[in-house]
Amino acid sequence: MKVAKAKAGATDRAAFTPEQIQKLFTELTDNSSKLVKKESHKWATLLAMFTGARLNEICQIEIADIQQTDGIWVLNITDEGENNKRLKARASKRQVPLHSELIRLGFPAFIESRKEHTRLFHDYSYETNGG
Repeated sequence: MKVAKAKAGATDRAAFTPEQIQKLFTELTDNSSKLVKKESHKWATLLAMFTGARLNEICQIEIADIQQTDGIWVLNITDEGENNKRLKARASKRQVPLHSELIRLGFPAFIESRKEHTRLFHDYSYETNGG
């Protein structure tokens, strides 16, 4: 009996190069070319860069999922809360410390500006097919 080798799929993507990551970070934080039109686009992308969270995990974050515990900001990635929250697997439920660079860039102020809503990225719409 043999175990089949995984074949590279046509949809495999190459990782970003360090230069591409730096360019993306610079554009998100400086926005010199004015490509970033919404604060939610900026912060969702920065969260993805610094936490490694999946797109759907970031889009469904609720304000209550971000807490400060013993002086450390953490993001709780969970399926608890709104009915539409989902995780890819049970093991996907986790607590991720937020990088100090996100705090330095003003992420707590962004959270505060969204407090009248349940979801942090309330301007993102829910799709039943993809979350």
